[in-house]
Amino acid sequence: MSYYTEQIATKIIDANVYVPNLRAEFQIPENDYGNRWRLEDIGLTTAGGVPEYNFYAGALSTIKSIRLLNGRDELDACRECNRYLSFKQFNKKNEVNMSKANLYAQGKSGIEVGATSITQNGINTIRPGIANSFPSNTITNNASTTPKAYLDLRECLPMLKSIELLPGAVFKQLRLVIEYETDAINMANNTANALTTTRPILSVDVMEDKGLVNMMMKELDGASWDCVEHDQFQIPAANAAEIAANNQKVSARLNGFNNKRLMRIAFAKVATDNRNYVSAAGAVLAGGGLGSDALIQEKLQVRVNNKPKLVRNGANGRNQRLSMLVDSHGDCSATYGSNMVSANKFSERVLAQNRSGGDDFYGMKVNEVVKDLQVEIERYAQASTKNVNELCPEQKSYNVHCFGEVRKQLVVKGADYQIIYA
Repeated sequence: MSYYTEQIATKIIDANVYVPNLRAEFQIPENDYGNRWRLEDIGLTTAGGVPEYNFYAGALSTIKSIRLLNGRDELDACRECNRYLSFKQFNKKNEVNMSKANLYAQGKSGIEVGATSITQNGINTIRPGIANSFPSNTITNNASTTPKAYLDLRECLPMLKSIELLPGAVFKQLRLVIEYETDAINMANNTANALTTTRPILSVDVMEDKGLVNMMMKELDGASWDCVEHDQFQIPAANAAEIAANNQKVSARLNGFNNKRLMRIAFAKVATDNRNYVSAAGAVLAGGGLGSDALIQEKLQVRVNNKPKLVRNGANGRNQRLSMLVDSHGDCSATYGSNMVSANKFSERVLAQNRSGGDDFYGMKVNEVVKDLQVEIERYAQASTKNVNELCPEQKSYNVHCFGEVRKQLVVKGADYQIIYA
């Protein structure tokens, strides 16, 4: 439905509860609200030094989870929100990232091709951008001057995309609850100094035309959307037998999506020990633990209800997996080498924030009611002497984060409602 801007007014809401570095809660006064909810002034201050925000998610890396509630009822939520938003920054066209998404998030996703490049092991690699082509995202010690981010909550709370009106007659006790990230490795490119979150504000649209509200209420009998749910499993460190065979194969059963219609799924692989992303001097690799690390000679197979989703040996090529992701989720800001790595690429990924091997996300369509979901990942394994400050795709343990889009439905009858899995 279309309506004129004079029929809505923007309301700024301050957090009723704010505990720095832990949580914020907005208790929304009863009213008729539109679906454009924006979280603003998201950021950090530093006790010293000149750290920058996380390479991918920028200041949005501070948000661990977001939940939209009505009283005690959870309407929509995004757990591992900073990790999901990091993927969504990658999952944008390059021009979108370079023109506006980086400005909103205070991140540095995307590339700008220039005359300068990096040579690694004889390979000429384009770096993520020319100096000064990205906006400054250096964290300061002053909340009024430090760069801050803006988040359209429809990006992580898809319910807001599917419903134009949240009427006060139905949703009388709306709350937005935010929990903050506590690991500095996931928020900034240096961990030497303490970081503190800034106090956010919430902007919402109030529908002031009661005649329009009544008309929209008559049409509001329900809505459906794909909510973002999270599950994970672990690739353990390769054991002696796997190292001797130069091969490790892990099969994991995910129970988080059982008895739900799973529309599509994305995977991100990160080192179990986050210290692997930090040099001895405290410098954090591009993206820290919010990227997705390429392993060596990977193979992927997904089985839904005991049936393989991928033919033959599964997806055993890095660009095959990238094409699957683009087919299922849309364009991505991939750079040459961003899904390619060999043993001990630590020093090369630190250099000029190079993303080599750090953007190897998986993704695929499913569109089935899940009774049993199994994921198989295979990698090359070999003995390694890497220390705690080095990545080790050939042996060390990795966590695999799974973001599934699950069908949900809102059913409205008068002033009563019910949210169910569709």
